Amino acid sequence: MWLDECVTSLLLNDPSFRHMAGAIRGGVDTNGPAFYLVTWPLVHAFGATPVAELRLVTAGMMLVALTGIYATCRAFVDSGRAAIATLVVAAHPGIVVQMWQVRMYGFWLAAVAWFCAYTVLAPARAHWATRVLGCVLAILVVTSHWLGVFALLLISLPALFLSRSDVERRRNHVLPLASALAVLALCAPLIASQRRVLTVPTWIEPASLASILRQGHLIFLVPSAGVVVGYALLRVAQPGRWRPVVIGAPARTLPILALLLFPFALLAMSVAMQSVLVERYMLPTTVGMGLVAAVAALPLQRWMGLALGAIAACALVLVACLELNALRTAVRADDDRAARVIAITERVIGSGQHLVFARRFEAYPMIQARPQLAGSVAVFDFDGAGEGVMRRTVFERDLGRAVSRFYPDYHLVSDDQLRQWGHFVVVTNSDEEGELRRLLPGFRITARGADEYEAEAR
Repeated sequence: MWLDECVTSLLLNDPSFRHMAGAIRGGVDTNGPAFYLVTWPLVHAFGATPVAELRLVTAGMMLVALTGIYATCRAFVDSGRAAIATLVVAAHPGIVVQMWQVRMYGFWLAAVAWFCAYTVLAPARAHWATRVLGCVLAILVVTSHWLGVFALLLISLPALFLSRSDVERRRNHVLPLASALAVLALCAPLIASQRRVLTVPTWIEPASLASILRQGHLIFLVPSAGVVVGYALLRVAQPGRWRPVVIGAPARTLPILALLLFPFALLAMSVAMQSVLVERYMLPTTVGMGLVAAVAALPLQRWMGLALGAIAACALVLVACLELNALRTAVRADDDRAARVIAITERVIGSGQHLVFARRFEAYPMIQARPQLAGSVAVFDFDGAGEGVMRRTVFERDLGRAVSRFYPDYHLVSDDQLRQWGHFVVVTNSDEEGELRRLLPGFRITARGADEYEAEAR
């Protein structure tokens, strides 16, 4: 597990639901609480949950999300084209990563996808239970991740516009929108409480042209999009023969296609307030991308469509496998570092020396893997904003303080305590040696090996 997954595991394995809820309010995790409120009872129904089982839970949630995308596409196209569209989304690198991470993003995407399905499938005079389901889904969209409010608005406002002349159908969209916004307003004290622990607004550096282009590339210019481009080129080459067919009025697709604007909403927030340009924050965009793929794909009823569909499906499965293999390769270096950090920790503690972690990034995975060592290590705490340190370092210090208040095993050590020790070992990423020296200006820092440093008071 990496840092954020360790936080998720810590909360989900908390023996007390009330204590977990208090920890979320106290800023241990600054995202919405819906994922934890729903998943905690599921996890505790089976007792203590190890890493592998937690990954299966979140992978199952991502499968629910993909099913919701299929259901949404089926409102506009036949089953074969909807299946191809679902494969396009499933092979997206962001989906592959989040399917196997113990975080709330699969749950959030499932709420968005099924809210989209409700928006386009609910009949004009829907039963009250259907409308209640729509309200619940809308509430989950905004309380799984606070940025879900953009997804809610992008889906609901076009739906309201399309149903402006139909009072009954308009109720299908007004009630969920109003319910979600009301619950979000009630969550304002929770959001304020989470933000109160922070001395910087975010860990993300201010948006730049390079970061905008990079995040846009990660969400839109992905290998699975090649299948969509291939279909589109075929339709352009023979527009009369391969004209797209959408069940019902094409305007009905607007609430779903509007999600393609989700990254631009985050860009506007990044410019006006604080940067939120991170690929995983943009996952609701994939629902709109799925519908584009569904409309672009050829029907599978004829031999040409069936042959191209088979080729597309095989290509997408291959792409998904390559993405998964790339993910395994990417995390192998992190796994090697984690093993090295555990070895350093066991050796230093065994020799009776003081050991301090400069970052939670190394400390939390080590404690998660070796909980018996938690009492012998600490994460460095520093006062003020830190002279010349990165925004991320200050942000992580703030969250580390929140975690230590609710989970004492994850304790901190102050600068005064370090000076009393006079001599100790520090574990941090070797690539950030300069950051370590800025954090410990009154100490002589000597490298002892990869990720291992000796600090001595001057």
